[in-house]
Amino acid sequence: MAMNANFDEGLKAAVPAGKKVLLLCRSGVRSIAAAKRATELGLEAYNILEGFEGDPDQQASAAQRRLALSPAALAAG
Repeated sequence: MAMNANFDEGLKAAVPAGKKVLLLCRSGVRSIAAAKRATELGLEAYNILEGFEGDPDQQASAAQRRLALSPAALAAG
């Protein structure tokens, strides 16, 4: 995955001081990397597990599981 050279500056400009940032992508792979970087920059960052697609549950819905947010630092293990 190619890194965005302007990510740090763009994120700092987009997130007001003291606010939380929620990151989301299709599979959760890019957003966890972004959330980890945001945490390194001193932001309180969260990632949506498994992205916005995710695997469906028995009722063919991944929404309930995806709503469980995890702090980036903890989700990275």
